[in-house]
Amino acid sequence: MHNLNRVFAIFCVTSGLCASIMMTPEEVGVINSIAPEETLAEIVEMNDPDNLNITLVPDILFLSAILYFEPSQWTVWINDKTYTASDADDDLLKVSNVTKDSIELELKDYLKKSTKVRANQSLVISGRRVIDGDARIKPKSAQL
Repeated sequence: MHNLNRVFAIFCVTSGLCASIMMTPEEVGVINSIAPEETLAEIVEMNDPDNLNITLVPDILFLSAILYFEPSQWTVWINDKTYTASDADDDLLKVSNVTKDSIELELKDYLKKSTKVRANQSLVISGRRVIDGDARIKPKSAQL
């Protein structure tokens, strides 16, 4: 059995907010008495912030440029990250089709519906709206 004085567990929800629980030595003793040693260790390890695999979805995806040579040779820049024909996806999205004028991308955590975006356009995730320009930049307020 583990001889832990305290157990600190962190639970994160999809919004990225975390809550913690601190247990007294007596509460740890109760858990140790009913949970096998490996199970308690797995619970503590599973809730370790370093082991959490959370992908934060940005509010806006901005396609800054398309460098297109042919269907199997291209590079695109989305939110300052490069995607190529040989490396067309990550934890967040997949570039499913590229032409000289536009790309189609799929968000992995959402419906498998692809969205067409042109260079210098932004995809606003909520509502799946495509707008011209870099929507990540907030306009400066006009000063009189």
